[in-house]
Amino acid sequence: MESLKIDKEFEMLIPPLTVDEYEQLKSNILAESKIFNPIFTWNGYIIDGHHRYHILSEHPELKYKIVEKEFSSRFEVLSWICNNQLGRRNLTPENKKYLIGKRYEAEKMSHGGARRGAEFSTDQNSLLKNGLTTRQKIAKETKTSEGYVARAERFAKGVDAAEEAVPGIKEEILSGKIKKPEGVIADIAKAPEEERKSLTANLRLVQKYEKPTPAMIQTIRSICAEMKELDTAGDVESFLETLELDVENHIVSYKFTFFHNPKLLSAEYFQRTMAVMQKMIDYIASIKPEECDET
Repeated sequence: MESLKIDKEFEMLIPPLTVDEYEQLKSNILAESKIFNPIFTWNGYIIDGHHRYHILSEHPELKYKIVEKEFSSRFEVLSWICNNQLGRRNLTPENKKYLIGKRYEAEKMSHGGARRGAEFSTDQNSLLKNGLTTRQKIAKETKTSEGYVARAERFAKGVDAAEEAVPGIKEEILSGKIKKPEGVIADIAKAPEEERKSLTANLRLVQKYEKPTPAMIQTIRSICAEMKELDTAGDVESFLETLELDVENHIVSYKFTFFHNPKLLSAEYFQRTMAVMQKMIDYIASIKPEECDET
């Protein structure tokens, strides 16, 4: 065991087991008095079998086997770990996305990015031996899309930035305990370092929806009835002016967004952009006269 070493970056890619899963694994191993699956290593560092190693540390009497793998670079190791873990059955959607993103990041570095930095990788223009770009290759092998792979990389960077800002939150995100849009998490990596801690902490905030009670509904009806009896013509005109201003502000905001993010209206993203805006269209279409009379 003295020859086995732990690399934190490698270990962080291994989805953690729950307490019950870990205890079950340990129980199974102890029942057989040996570890059937080998511990895979690279230059002595464990790349698969971290949970088995921890059990072995508790019970050094167990029989085990080490298989040393060969890779030409650290980036190839990272890619192998991600791809190997993607074969697990109990991955959450968040964990799958994270691993695909980390694999894409590692393979870009392995295929040229390491010489100039990940952001300058030429994988989008240079084809691999199989005639595919790195993104196309990973999308094909993981049965996803190129867009998904690109988003997965941004998501993974956001998760890593969040974990650096608030240690321990990565597991909450990847386990699905924290449910936030991937864009919100990805944006953490883009934010200035001094803002990342507060942005990450906000991920834990939960907006609770409380179903209206009969008493609350009756109160709303009473308020609506009183409003109908009042002479509020002047107030209504004021509200209309405010509403008109709000609509104009929204239009300006949309134009600003599309101007600075023209890709939202490209063929690749147009349908998704329209699907998001359709929510507002549907809401407007659902408005009916005498809304206060509805339950």
